[in-house]
Amino acid sequence: MKLHLYQSRNVGICEQGTRPPGMPPVVDAVDFLFHRPIFSGSDFTANPAIKTRTAGRILNTLHDKGLLIELRTVSGRRPAIYGFKELLNIVEGSELF
Repeated sequence: MKLHLYQSRNVGICEQGTRPPGMPPVVDAVDFLFHRPIFSGSDFTANPAIKTRTAGRILNTLHDKGLLIELRTVSGRRPAIYGFKELLNIVEGSELF
C-alpha cells in the first residue's frame, strides 16, 4: 500500500503542473515526504536536492492542494511544521487528518 501511495503521489503531483517536463525537483520532494512525513518548512526548503525558491513553490502547492497539513503554524522564528496527510493516516491505521 505504501508503494502504491508513493507511485500515485509521484505521478499525481507531476500531473498537477507542479513539475515542468524534464525537471526533477518534484521527484526529490516526494522522496523527501516519504523519508520525513513530519517536517518543518525550513527543513524542506533547506533540502540540497531542490533550489530554495523551487522548494518554497512546491511546499505551497502541496499545502494548497491538501496533500500536506499544517501541524504547527509559523510563529516568529519558529518554522511551520507540516505532515504528509495520506502517509500519516496509513501509518496510524485510521483517518486522523
